[in-house]
Amino acid sequence: MSVGSQPDPGQVQLCVLGRFELSVMNRPVAIPGPSQRVLALLGVEDQLVSRSFAAGTLWPDANEGAARSNLRSALWRLGSHRSLVLQVGPDALRLEREVAVDFREHRSRARILLDHAAKGERVDLSSSLFESDLLPTWCDEWVEPQRESYRQLRLHSLEAICDHLILRERFGEALEAAFMAVSTSPFRESAHRAVVLALLAEGNRGEALRHYERFRSSLKEELGVEP
Repeated sequence: MSVGSQPDPGQVQLCVLGRFELSVMNRPVAIPGPSQRVLALLGVEDQLVSRSFAAGTLWPDANEGAARSNLRSALWRLGSHRSLVLQVGPDALRLEREVAVDFREHRSRARILLDHAAKGERVDLSSSLFESDLLPTWCDEWVEPQRESYRQLRLHSLEAICDHLILRERFGEALEAAFMAVSTSPFRESAHRAVVLALLAEGNRGEALRHYERFRSSLKEELGVEP
């Protein structure tokens, strides 16, 4: 890739699932913390973002002037990578369209799987699609609602896939999907219900009862409620 040229699709990759990482041609790039947050926000938003929105979202405790100054500093600290990954205008900014973002790709695939399962169309379970949270170690206020929204999408997709696979008597894959949902949300009743239904469907009533009793006991002990 020549200096000053735009990258080909896929040459620049932004990872925000499980961890933050920016890579160019499969080589990780060191990015300062404030600049990471700008890139992560733009990767999740997937649209043109105003400078005032970005500054206020990333530095909510600062006054408007200080927040805008922090944003300018974060953009400047991207150095030579700025033109590679960002479209920056006087009032707004966004990621270059050629930057591949794992969050966007996985969210789109999860929605497609959920749609296919709801329509009774064939689905193929991909464990890598559901195993990672959005920036799990970050405590930024803006991350939490995005993280929870993505988590709920994954869980609903897994449960719908489980129902779909049970109907097609693909019980092993149905159980895999159900247990992935349980692993993601251990106290989610609908996830445990999916496990029980898959076990019952394949004729394992004893295992279904044992799973229910273990969940019932855990729920009572940890939260003081009955399923």
